[in-house]
Amino acid sequence: MYRRAMAVAICCAALVLGCEKKEPEKEAPPVVTRIPLKAPAGMVQLRQGASVFIDQKPMAVGEYAAYLEATGQPVPEKWQGIEPGTLTGTAPVLGLTRQQADWYAAYAMKRGPTRQEWQQAAMVVGSRPYPWPEDAAGDVAGGELFLIRDWVRGSGGEGTARQEKADLPQTILAQYQAEVEHLAGQLGEAVEGSATRQQELWKGLKPAFFALLEKKKSAAEVQARRGALSDVLDILRQMAQDKAQVAVKLKTGDLTKEQADAEVQSYEQGLADVRAKVQDVRQDLQARTRTLQDEIVAVTQRFETAAGGKSPALAAAEQALAGASAPPQTVGEAISLSSALGSALDRVAEAGPALAGLPSLEEVDEEAGALDAEIKRLSADDRLTREVEDLRKKIAALDETIQREFLQEKLLLGELDELASLRARMKGVEAKLAGLQEALAGLSAP
Repeated sequence: MYRRAMAVAICCAALVLGCEKKEPEKEAPPVVTRIPLKAPAGMVQLRQGASVFIDQKPMAVGEYAAYLEATGQPVPEKWQGIEPGTLTGTAPVLGLTRQQADWYAAYAMKRGPTRQEWQQAAMVVGSRPYPWPEDAAGDVAGGELFLIRDWVRGSGGEGTARQEKADLPQTILAQYQAEVEHLAGQLGEAVEGSATRQQELWKGLKPAFFALLEKKKSAAEVQARRGALSDVLDILRQMAQDKAQVAVKLKTGDLTKEQADAEVQSYEQGLADVRAKVQDVRQDLQARTRTLQDEIVAVTQRFETAAGGKSPALAAAEQALAGASAPPQTVGEAISLSSALGSALDRVAEAGPALAGLPSLEEVDEEAGALDAEIKRLSADDRLTREVEDLRKKIAALDETIQREFLQEKLLLGELDELASLRARMKGVEAKLAGLQEALAGLSAP
């Protein structure tokens, strides 16, 4: 009861005194005064109140050349032959890749615009397609670069941009080093694969190839012997004619002993003269054959080394790989290594194994079969051999009429047989050497 009475009393007192319940007063909102941001020189503010600015003009050739010189990079491929220091033009740079553009943007402490920013910047850059493709390897569409700066002085963004610019030379070098490493890996795989294929091919081809060379030699010998027999026939015909004349004179002529002896001596002197010429030819053939055989040994060694070893393309590739064994320390060195590795990779791909310059196993077998048929055909035609034998018998038969023995004649007939064999042998060696040289030239071709 007491508490209820107190509440009523207080309430009555409040009514008597006119007490009111008051709302707390609200503070007036602060007045925010936006201070216009001053745009960097050559740029305009992209959005009101935002620290995002865009270039008024596209990057110029001279600006890009100065950047290249400062970072130790070569001029783009389209500018090859022009020294960076001489490029001072104000024309827009065209044809850069996305990465080249990004690197320059970092150097300028800027970045490329987003698609939304590009639309907002239409009043500055005009109506043109968005120039920054998603593919980092693609060219910047149109080539012209309008860059964005999204920081103000003293901000954390400025510090980040400065750090990216300071790190840029190392970033560029690391990218080029990665390219060198990638190319070296590709080239190493290509070299290993080509060498393996070459060894397998040579293992299967070697026996058939050298057997083919021997068939070429045999075919050349058979053909050359036919030519040599034709020359021998000419000599034998002249011998038979001269000897027959001597026989007729001795048999029907009224000759004194001295005259008969003179006729015989004249015939023998003619034989001696022919022998002298034959001996000169024989010595020449022997010397030439020895020289050719020595050359065959040397060429065979070079050929087997080339066929079982490295092609010129593989040798050049290994040299390029050796040069890229250590990471390049400068952009220029990295570019030079990339060029060497790329060229070597192209040569290995184009040349293939060294044995690509030789006929295939199927082609070797086909040519060997054709040579076997040719040798068989030529060997079966013994017309010249029979004609030589008939002349020899005819010459020998005249001895009974003359009743003399001719030492020079017997020696000459033996030497003519040897001459035909020597000529055939030399031509066979020539054919084998020619086959080796042709094969070696195929292996040595780039």
